[in-house]
Amino acid sequence: MKILMSLVFYPRGGSAQVARYLSRALIELGHEVHLIAGTLRDGDPQHDANVFFGNIPLTLVDYTDAWHGFQQGDDPLSDRWEVPFHPSYEDKDGVPDRVFYRLTEAEYGALLRCWTGVFEDVRERFQPDLLHLHHLTYAHVAAARVFPSVPRLTQLHGTELKMLECLHDLSMESDNAKELGRVGRGILIEAVAMTDRFIAISPDIRERAIARLAIGEEYITTVPNGVATSLFRPLDWSQDEVRKSVV
Repeated sequence: MKILMSLVFYPRGGSAQVARYLSRALIELGHEVHLIAGTLRDGDPQHDANVFFGNIPLTLVDYTDAWHGFQQGDDPLSDRWEVPFHPSYEDKDGVPDRVFYRLTEAEYGALLRCWTGVFEDVRERFQPDLLHLHHLTYAHVAAARVFPSVPRLTQLHGTELKMLECLHDLSMESDNAKELGRVGRGILIEAVAMTDRFIAISPDIRERAIARLAIGEEYITTVPNGVATSLFRPLDWSQDEVRKSVV
């Protein structure tokens, strides 16, 4: 198969690790994989997707200009940037990646314009049989515009669900929070509607997704994150010893 994978974030967390080893494993099995990923040239080589992903075929979405703008006091998600900075599932102060539920319509429009262009560029070089999209993001809408007939698979890593749960708690406390999260929540719900099948990284995330996103049980499968068995091997422990080790 020809698989087009996307990760809107630059390499810095667990989902980048998953996208990397999963791409390599699929390539080893004979599939053709192309990965669209964010990148950041901030001096940390592990934030540079070219370094982090190595020889996996890549299309980069470079957030460096917007990051520099943030350092100078500008809005990194403004539509003034050709590549606006990505939002986050966490609400933190003093960072360029503002939380999803604080996005405005204009910022969403800028992100969608950018990522639609990215998928259009890839379409000139790669015609996928499957879209494998990490997390729930505006990339789903962009991908559906450019590849309307290609099946879409979403891998849920859990942070998007925990953000929705946090937003639900906030909305219970204040009517203003309901309006605050309207755009961000809408992006995630729209991404769900544009997905044909889902992967959850754990049984817990699967149950949360069914409850929070109203995903039919038959459409979501649990596929745990992998382990490099060439590096890590199970100890010859009894079940009692295993249980004691995780208490």
